[in-house]
Amino acid sequence: MLSHCATCTAIEEDCCTSDYAKFITLQDAERISTFLNQDIKEFAVFALLSNLDKETDLFIEKPHHYYYDFAQDGKILQLKKNKDGSCVFFKSGKCSIHQVRPLTCRAYPFWYKKVEIKNERENKNKNEINLNDKQDNQIDFNKKLDEPVNEKIEITIDDNGRFCPIVIGSFEKDPVDRKTIVSKAMIHSAGETEDSLQKLFLQLDKELFEYKEKIKKFIELNLFEK
Repeated sequence: MLSHCATCTAIEEDCCTSDYAKFITLQDAERISTFLNQDIKEFAVFALLSNLDKETDLFIEKPHHYYYDFAQDGKILQLKKNKDGSCVFFKSGKCSIHQVRPLTCRAYPFWYKKVEIKNERENKNKNEINLNDKQDNQIDFNKKLDEPVNEKIEITIDDNGRFCPIVIGSFEKDPVDRKTIVSKAMIHSAGETEDSLQKLFLQLDKELFEYKEKIKKFIELNLFEK
């Protein structure tokens, strides 16, 4: 566990012990199930978001996309919680499944947005056709004039995590307000690198898409209450 997380845990102000929903993707559930050799229904539930979730600016004002958006009738797939609202895997002051913790746990306090990367031909006239492309100056009307637009991941601050010590630096000797710009210092404080976070969010983006497409079937197969 990171020192920042341990400090928060000591004063019971951390995300592990608070009564927020602990969202998991379908693949998170499979990874944890394999790691523990347990059925998914033993540790996960398709349940309502907590009142704390519903009181956040992120839930109410929606400053950026989030897993809240995938709630169905107010429910999301999440880890079970203890009676005090803490995560079922929070034991002896630390995460007992840290190796396979949910992607959103690993990503916190960061989030992401996708930014289009324009291709090199963007500034060319879309109707421009190179007559030398085919012999005898025959125009191939089936030819695609534009390459697909790619996307890149831009790392941002999770609105729910803007008061995390990693973001505001409140556990540093000289606390600073860093709520709007992601710095390398923040990323390193979280035990990550820019490259590892890029890969993490690319993976999370794929898993969120699959969650949206397959959650209903997943619930049926794993015997969760609808």
